[in-house]
Amino acid sequence: MTGRASAGDTRAMAAKRGIVDAATGHEMASKALRAFMREAEPYLKANTDMTLGHMALMALLTRGHAFHEAVMREIKQDNPFSTFALLRSYAENAAVMAWLTSRPMELIRLGPLATERDRFKIGPLVAAATNELPGFRKVYEYLSGYSHPSHLGLLASYAVAPNDESGRFRWQSRPRFRSDEELLQAYLLLVELAEVNGTFWGNLTDAYIAYLPNVPEEDRIATQTDFGVGEPPPFEEDE
Repeated sequence: MTGRASAGDTRAMAAKRGIVDAATGHEMASKALRAFMREAEPYLKANTDMTLGHMALMALLTRGHAFHEAVMREIKQDNPFSTFALLRSYAENAAVMAWLTSRPMELIRLGPLATERDRFKIGPLVAAATNELPGFRKVYEYLSGYSHPSHLGLLASYAVAPNDESGRFRWQSRPRFRSDEELLQAYLLLVELAEVNGTFWGNLTDAYIAYLPNVPEEDRIATQTDFGVGEPPPFEEDE
């Protein structure tokens, strides 16, 4: 996965994914979201009964879809703060799935009967994801740096005044990406996190299916559930 990198390295890594500007970034992000959702299709067609664990699995899929589309919108709005904060949440969605894969019985901690005591601590989740994907922690720390008050977002509201050779700065309250490379990095991370979420969701689903014979009867709550998967938003050029 891609954390902090030089401008040249960021462009090169993004280009390998077909991301060279905002339009291609949106295109690749849309394809990545569709691939993530396709990960669920065989499971959804084969399993219509619902348990508390199934509810949690579906909620994780919904969260992933929601974060992915929200990041696409915020990149379009040129807002790095909301973009990277949402990418961090997207990463946490993957991390909890990595942790639960070896403990599928604990999916109910995300279910409707869960209490405050069932909340997860993020440290063990990030550690579990890093065990599966060594670069995960560095990416998470980078996203946390932008999400928390720090130097990373300092220049998001500054720019050199156009056509001014004196080098004067212009400040505005509305943030924007500091460079084209930062925007490309956001799209690159979005594509990578879609792949990670899809892989981890599939792994967790397989683990839960193996655990199903042991699910308590009181956790089986419905049959013949209908499932639906939405389409990512279109890319529209600025007027």
